[in-house]
Amino acid sequence: MGNHLSQIRYWVATDDSRLALPNLWTICIIDGHKNTEKIRDSMLQELDPIAQYEKLSIGPIKKSGGLHHLAYNFLSEDGQLEPEQWVKIYGPNGKVHRDLELNSVISPASDWFPKMYLPRVVRRNTGRKRS
Repeated sequence: MGNHLSQIRYWVATDDSRLALPNLWTICIIDGHKNTEKIRDSMLQELDPIAQYEKLSIGPIKKSGGLHHLAYNFLSEDGQLEPEQWVKIYGPNGKVHRDLELNSVISPASDWFPKMYLPRVVRRNTGRKRS
């Protein structure tokens, strides 16, 4: 988590018609290549039981100093994590942001994340203009 762009971005949408697992989580982890899956595993463990896990996008992020991303979604019974759970998942200095933009992932997500979403996240966090 040494890079200032490292973060977890998420959105939770609740649909009460899905009785057992009403909460759809959409997550984008931005961190070092080796950390993204470890962070994902910790998060899934905190929110267990889950269903319908789907990997949306994975890969390096341009102009980020070597960071990678892992984006996925899943259904869970829980619709929120408490601050101490986020600390357990990402550490006391980890940046976690609720992001409404993740409510409208455009298909195919494997294109949308690297081409549309991640460049905006990098610009917002570095102050860089479009190139």
